Amino acid sequence: VGAGGATPPAFIGLIGQEGWLIPKRTAEQDASLLSHYGLRGPQNRQKLAERFQRPTTWGDYCSQVVTKQDCDQGTSVELLDSKTNITYQQTIANRAPRTDEEAQRYFVDGKFYGHFRFTPENNCTQHPSNCTGHFLDYPCGWSSFFISQSHHLDIALTSSGGEPHSGGYSYPRAVEVWQAANWTHADVIGWWWRPEALYQQFQGTEFELQPVTMPPVNHQCLANRPSVDGRCSPDPVERVGSPEGTCDVPPIPNYKLLSTGLYDLVHSTDIPEGLRSPAYEVVKQFTVNGEMLGKMFDYWRNRQVDPYGFDPRDAVCRWVSEHLEEVLRLVPRSYPRALHEQEGTTLNKVAIGIGIFAAACSLVAAIVTYQRRKQPAFRFAQVEFVYLLLFGVLLVSIAAILTAAPPSDKRCIATVWLLNVGYAFELCPLVVKIAAIHKLMQAAKRMKRVKLDRKYLFGVVAILTACVISYQTLWMLLDPPRKEGHYSLTEKQTDDGSTIVDVNYYCGCSSPVWMYVSLGVQSFLLLASSILAFLTRKTRSDINETRTISFLIYWNFIIVMLRFILELLGNSTDVTRVTRTLSIILSADSLVTLAIYFIPKTKLWSRESESEGDSSSIRVTYGVGKRWDASAQSSFADVSNCLVEETDPSDKEESKRDTKSAITPSTGEHSAESSSSLAVAQFESAAEDLVLPHIQDC
Repeated sequence: VGAGGATPPAFIGLIGQEGWLIPKRTAEQDASLLSHYGLRGPQNRQKLAERFQRPTTWGDYCSQVVTKQDCDQGTSVELLDSKTNITYQQTIANRAPRTDEEAQRYFVDGKFYGHFRFTPENNCTQHPSNCTGHFLDYPCGWSSFFISQSHHLDIALTSSGGEPHSGGYSYPRAVEVWQAANWTHADVIGWWWRPEALYQQFQGTEFELQPVTMPPVNHQCLANRPSVDGRCSPDPVERVGSPEGTCDVPPIPNYKLLSTGLYDLVHSTDIPEGLRSPAYEVVKQFTVNGEMLGKMFDYWRNRQVDPYGFDPRDAVCRWVSEHLEEVLRLVPRSYPRALHEQEGTTLNKVAIGIGIFAAACSLVAAIVTYQRRKQPAFRFAQVEFVYLLLFGVLLVSIAAILTAAPPSDKRCIATVWLLNVGYAFELCPLVVKIAAIHKLMQAAKRMKRVKLDRKYLFGVVAILTACVISYQTLWMLLDPPRKEGHYSLTEKQTDDGSTIVDVNYYCGCSSPVWMYVSLGVQSFLLLASSILAFLTRKTRSDINETRTISFLIYWNFIIVMLRFILELLGNSTDVTRVTRTLSIILSADSLVTLAIYFIPKTKLWSRESESEGDSSSIRVTYGVGKRWDASAQSSFADVSNCLVEETDPSDKEESKRDTKSAITPSTGEHSAESSSSLAVAQFESAAEDLVLPHIQDC
């Protein structure tokens, strides 16, 4: 208890006793033996020495009492049945011992039934002043005060066992001595306790053990009893102790000790309240009285199949089955419990429907993109990047469907793969494009030409996606997601009175760190992209997709934050509501992404289609009095897109231009112009520097 291995002792309901005991048969022959007054003094020495003979081991019996040949042939003794007054032959040995361990036994059922004999210690003719009868004592470390009592009360008894300092017997040898005395009708006296299996075994028989009365108990006697160190001391003076410590043993309340391991197991935080066993509380409240224990011991004794193995368990189980109503009264109020698996709600079906709609929209967008891939609206947006984005949106939409569907181990793994790989394909192109646009704009401010290799851009996307896939593989190997249950104890009951425990299944891992790392990386990428998007917010929208990409990045950053919040709330709220909300958020993310990115392109494509059917010249004004027609504007957009699509090796030899100039696309004439504003000058210089040298290349 002090070391924390057990709970504080609790009263089990029984009062135990221990002390001197003799068989009922012996007490009936000499009732004076039931009190210390019939044992004390030299006048009782010879009586004790003659009645309480010493037990003989199997080896000593076959070598000192009879011969080994006699033991092998079998020996017996004639005994009298006290009930019928008829004599009968009781077998003593069926054979001689074959091992040293057998030779040290006092009783072996079916082979050696024991023998008690006079020894020189019992011979009062030769030793009139110190002859003694035999006493069956404990080892010195046990709570026996026989040596002190027999010495100060002048009782001529000694123990002849092999235990040091006390002459006592180990528990197995002591049980054998009691059993041998029962079989051979020998008189025996010894120290034992009750309730106990052996004591209970003899109840109702001629060998039923009777207590021997010692001087009454008082506090002074208890204070002067020899301690454990004194009882095991090699000094005889310390072993006998004070004459004031010779009283009887007071009743001993029996306590139960429960392992703290049982408490920790039942109340572990890993076990939800709905699955918690009532075992600890039942055992803690359980008490037993003498009648209950007597029945259990009777069942144990009568089975005789595996006395010190399964028989005690069978006896307890039998008693419980016969007294089930008494045991059930100890069961806590909310038990027994019945698990009730929650089925998919209407909102789960709605979430699945939204996910299917989002997946369908992404497929439609992919088809439209393929059909219109040569239109400027899609060609300027880099159609390969559009396909990557659409593929990511499709994967996220499928993950939304699986999130709202009933979970299984395979679906949990598939959902995590689809979700993280989908966001990798959706976010990486956005990050790369916004970084490229920022690089282009920074070069334009410095009046420099920049060339972006498309292979390099796709390579960056591939590397980022490969990192995500590698992380996913490591995750699946070390801590794969699996189907787990969330158990909620309710107040509802079944028809048979069982308390209902609602079970909601979800996908979970042993550690939430895996998902936190995934969300953290996505948040970092989106945060960096958001900063770049903010820095490029003033870039002209008719040259690139800056505003559209910026909106997408801002939107995805919001979605990641919402997912992060749901992950934090997962253990503190209804998991079904969390997974349903996550599914709807993922579907909404896919739909809004399609709306932000593809609806503007659809409108632009419609305007381009209308402009193709109109032969008139469309004049568009840029800057201060500079007018471009639609064909020049399209050519400029083509050139801008060309810088991202391909790198012309011949452009490496182009020299940088140091002067600012203006261009009038409708005439192609150059004229000097003062820098009326920094923004207009930069734009016009970039136009001269980028458009004219590459108009033929595009």
